Amino acid sequence: MGFRSRLNTLFYEKPCRIYSQFIIGDKPADSIYRFMCSFQFLRIHHFWPNFKRPKRFSEMVWSRMLHERTPLLTIISDKLATRDYVALKGYSDYLIPLVWKGGDPENIPFNDLPERFVIKATHGCSYNIIVTDKNTINKTDIILQLKKWLNENYCYQYIMGIEWGYKNIQPSIIIEKYIGTCLEPPADYKFYCFKQKVEFCSIHFDRFTEHKTLSVDRNFKPHELHYHLKTTQFNYRGPKIMISL
Repeated sequence: MGFRSRLNTLFYEKPCRIYSQFIIGDKPADSIYRFMCSFQFLRIHHFWPNFKRPKRFSEMVWSRMLHERTPLLTIISDKLATRDYVALKGYSDYLIPLVWKGGDPENIPFNDLPERFVIKATHGCSYNIIVTDKNTINKTDIILQLKKWLNENYCYQYIMGIEWGYKNIQPSIIIEKYIGTCLEPPADYKFYCFKQKVEFCSIHFDRFTEHKTLSVDRNFKPHELHYHLKTTQFNYRGPKIMISL
């Protein structure tokens, strides 16, 4: 982390998180917190937002994080509870097979796990450990890392405390089947829904090496979505299930 980033974290992001934790809590954002978050939005998107009456998609996403406090947001942010929600909707066939779940890293049955698997903490972003060869892992390091994650509240410890959906999740661990190739994880799909229908999609390739994205509409025609990542362009047909979404 560079000097400017450290200053931003210390003198901007941390005060935002403190205000979110001790003033906002489970309430929708007030005018002060909206004002505080607007500077980060300006830095990323290069225009001053209107979170009360959003018009652009990026404003709508941030406005939802700032104001929506429905319990469903907690459910769909929880990697374990989401599985039950998807199954309840009749789509259990699309879930990645679950190998193990629990709340204590010390109880992980490493000897019984397959050669390749993915460990996830359920209550935040980037809490993932991808194992492509079980024989090369350091179990002690994995347990220590998981304990660190389980003691964190992602909402209050990262960025500006804006991601309320993670705030009230009960931290736990899930281990899922590895579904990539031998060394590379599968493409990661991000769906953008409008009026309950997928209209755009960004596909993320090589997420843990040279992360790049491809953006398309629902017919898989190229579409420009602005990311802070390298973009790529090629004729991509996409999964057949996309047609039914």
